[in-house]
This record gives sequence, structure tokens and C-alpha cells, in this order.
Amino acid sequence: MPHVHNGAKVLVTGASGFIGSWVVRYLLERDYVVRAAVRSPEKGEYMKRLHESYGDYFEYVVVPDASTSGAFDDVLEGIDAVEHHAAPITDDPDDFVDAAISGTTSLMESILRYGRSVKRVIVTSSGAALVEPTKEPGYVYTEADWGDYSVREVQLKGAKADTVQKYRASKTLAERAAWDFVDAHKDKITWDLVTVLPTIMVGPQVYGPVIHQTESLQDVNYSNQLLYNSILHERSPSDIGGNWVDVRDVAEIHVDLLEKRSAAGERYIVSAGVHSWQELYDLLNASIPPIEGIPRGEFGNYTRGRPPYVFSSLKVIKLLGFRFRALGESARDAITSIRERGF
Repeated sequence: MPHVHNGAKVLVTGASGFIGSWVVRYLLERDYVVRAAVRSPEKGEYMKRLHESYGDYFEYVVVPDASTSGAFDDVLEGIDAVEHHAAPITDDPDDFVDAAISGTTSLMESILRYGRSVKRVIVTSSGAALVEPTKEPGYVYTEADWGDYSVREVQLKGAKADTVQKYRASKTLAERAAWDFVDAHKDKITWDLVTVLPTIMVGPQVYGPVIHQTESLQDVNYSNQLLYNSILHERSPSDIGGNWVDVRDVAEIHVDLLEKRSAAGERYIVSAGVHSWQELYDLLNASIPPIEGIPRGEFGNYTRGRPPYVFSSLKVIKLLGFRFRALGESARDAITSIRERGF
């Protein structure tokens, strides 16, 4: 497969989201040309102002609903690679699965028909696509795992399935749909596929500074909301912490994988490790400069609150030689950026 290099033109879907906005920034910093797909002109103009120093290296296109068939037909001209981060547009958990699958397959159908110069497609999946609740505590997830338990739950219970299981099933089936699409059309496809799976506890546990458009705390990504609420309201030591990763590391790995020829056709877990809430409190209280208003908890009590399973990033670390940011830095930067926005 031809090499994707800086100077190439990359379509970023979900570009105005938490992860997508950072992927756009890192692409621009490495001299890529970015076409950002956003849901509204307002979001596009916000991103244009955010990246105005890059001039013609940045442009945006409006794609109101990524799950609509043909939604990307008209935005692939001249595109060398695709970074897919768009999430389904639905407030109804019952629509999670269908929307997630159609959002992925719709894009790939468009690339197959109109992405004549596309060389690589990178899809943001989730650690949710790996999780099997029946695993023993301490289980270490790798890229060989698939979250079939949640798929079976949704198939069995339908609309009555738990919302968490619907979410996990949607991530599992959407990623599988991507791999199945590539396999089904391998005689016609001229590009390769890579999937990236940020770590989770319940949803993607991705911390770090916010640069995307936010009008209220509700516009901040779920994980940072969880983090911020944990300092507003002290958590019990028995509350489960999370597997976590910094958004900047997720974005940088996305761009690194774009450039790595040998990354083709593989899944990559992206996780910096696990934490309890007490560990996070201790790190934030030791931060320099200090951060006001951090709960004290029970200093040094890490015997409770760590998640029951772990995600291994050994594969991506070996491939890229990557070093993840520290938890204290990630949490500090997240909290600071939220407070700077007046929330």
C-alpha cells in the first residue's frame, strides 16, 4: 500500500468532537492538509477560527448525519486518507446499534465508490468492543478479544437490553462491520484499514484538555465530565476508577498509525493504565502549581477502587515506541481547561 505522508490530504469525520479536534490539530502540526467533516456550519466556523493560523491547510465540509447513505459521496475528491471519529446521532439507546453500524458502512461505501486516491482508513472504535463481563477479575484484554457478550444480550433482549450493553454492542458490531466490509470487497479496495480502541470503564475513559466547541459542561466529553464531577463531589474509596488515556496521546497515535506502513490491517488498543480515584486525588493535590478544591480522600489508600480488568497497549507501544502521558498531567490539564471555560 502506498505510504501516507505529511502533505497528504486527510478527511477527518467527527472533526468537531473531543478526539477528532485533537486529531485535526496534530495533522496540521505535521503539515497535513485537513478536510474536517462537521455537523453544522457553526461547528465548522469554530474550527476554522481555532486553526486559522494554518490557512488553506484547513477546510471544513458540513455532513449533518454521517449514518445517511451517500453522506460522504461529495467530500472524498482528492482525499489520501480518512480518519473516522463520527459517532451516531441519536439520543435513543435503542438506536445505538443500527446508527453505529450504518455510520461506518455508509462511509466505507462512499470511499469504495468515490475515494479514488484514498490509501488508508483509520476508524476509532472503543475498548467497549472488547469487554466480556464474564471474564475473571484481573483479566488483561488484548486486540484478540471481542465483546460478544453484549451483542448476545442485545440480540436476546432487544429494546429491553441494558443501555451499557447496547452501547458496547454498538461498538463491537460497528467495528466488525468495518472489517467485514473490507473482507467482502477486498478485490476492489485499494486502501487498507486500521482500527484504534481507546480504553474504557463504562464509556471511553479519555481525559485531557478540551479544545472543541463547548457552551456548557454538558458539551464536554463524558470522561472529562466524570473526572470533573469527581473533584466537585468526593468519591468513596470503593467507587471504581478507570482504565484511562490522554486525548492527546490518542490523537498522536492516530497520526502515527497513518504514517506507519506496517500498521495496516490491525487493531490497536490505546490505554495508559488504570487508576483509583484516590490515586488521582493524591496526584492532583501534589500538582505544581497547585490546583484548588481537590478532595483529599484517604491519602495513599489504593487498596480499593481499581477497575477489575486491564487493557494492554503493548502492541501499539512496540510498533511505535510510544510513551503515554502521566495521569496527573492529563487530569490536571483536563480540569484546568474546563475551569478556564467558566464551567
